[in-house]
Amino acid sequence: MFYALSAMNPGFKFNDVDVLADRNNLRVLLEFVQGKANGPFRLDLYTMFSTLIIVRNESKWWKHADGKSYGCNFEKFFTRPAAGMEDATSHYRAIKYPMGPLNVVVRFEADAYDDGVKNDDLTQFESTIVSGGLAERPIFRYGAPMRVLQKGHVVPMAQMVELKTKAHYPAKGSSLVNCQDQLWFGRTSLLYTGPCHEGTGLINRIKCEDATERVKKWEDSNQESLRKLVSLLAFLRYFMQQQRTRAIVLVREGKTGPLTLRSMETRDLNLGSAEFMNFWRREGHHGPGGGFRGQRGGRGYNTAPRGRGYGHTGRGGGYETRGRGRGHDRGGFGG
Repeated sequence: MFYALSAMNPGFKFNDVDVLADRNNLRVLLEFVQGKANGPFRLDLYTMFSTLIIVRNESKWWKHADGKSYGCNFEKFFTRPAAGMEDATSHYRAIKYPMGPLNVVVRFEADAYDDGVKNDDLTQFESTIVSGGLAERPIFRYGAPMRVLQKGHVVPMAQMVELKTKAHYPAKGSSLVNCQDQLWFGRTSLLYTGPCHEGTGLINRIKCEDATERVKKWEDSNQESLRKLVSLLAFLRYFMQQQRTRAIVLVREGKTGPLTLRSMETRDLNLGSAEFMNFWRREGHHGPGGGFRGQRGGRGYNTAPRGRGYGHTGRGGGYETRGRGRGHDRGGFGG
């Protein structure tokens, strides 16, 4: 993401960004505060200056299909790559928006875009890129293992599409795909669903939906959960700012149970390099000033003997912050 940012928007600064995370990480934490049994999972937490960075840490990134979903093949056979992008394997986008009192940058994978959708609501940055502004910028070259190639064109957010398949049962009629939280965190309004026959994957039709209204209803009915999520994020950010460490592990060890903060023995996130830290620096500021660094020996913060950490044991998986965090329970969450 930082390499792409260096090419597309090198002047961007994270100074006012409170949280940087993948969409899935926020969904996982939302399910926790909703009291759902979604463990076990591990999230690595880092801070760069005043920004909390959440990184997923899993032993397996790829999972075998369970035979009940045909999402990958649906995307493969019902979409086509743009000219010059035939070798692209995936498309990621990072967007910035307020979540209650927090400014967040959310990175997510976009399935497709519909260039037949009219869009008159380009942002100033999108307008500059679409009109050819990017072509006038220099080509950035980096050493191995990362190399940036400037290809394709910028697609407006209004054309982004989330693709889903859903088993179709004629006797039960059609039902909505339950992915409102995914659409909400990714600020995606277009949802294209392929109702498929279970066992064969046969798709006879595609349902094209503008999900704006039902995502808004989901938002209205989940205000309490969203407040809890923001309180949790604010607490984690405040907690790390009070410690000498800049890296800890957030883990839910069982399917249910508390969240625990543990020390981090190793540092494998390359956020300390000068080229990335520049995204936080202000004019005339050259010192690290709270950059990515930990305690001597790299053991990080241990909240209890033998790394037992801080646990939350409230009912329903809810999470309440203390002290300053309480203020984040007020106010609603708009798009």
